[in-house]
Amino acid sequence: MPAAAAPPSDEDVVWMFGYNWPQYTGGPTRWADGIGLDRIKAKAEELGRTNDWYKRAPLLDRLVAEGRTFADF
Repeated sequence: MPAAAAPPSDEDVVWMFGYNWPQYTGGPTRWADGIGLDRIKAKAEELGRTNDWYKRAPLLDRLVAEGRTFADF
């Protein structure tokens, strides 16, 4: 059975301290919440037209459709 995903705050810590994500942003999920997931989704759609690497995760689509954020987890 696969392990449960860590909460977004844990992912932010990994990115800030493991991958040197800028700490002042609070981590990638907090940063994305602050920018707006609808904007993140729109940019990923735009970039995905020319590069499959930018394919969106279904979770992003669901959160935007429900008007939720990563912090809601």
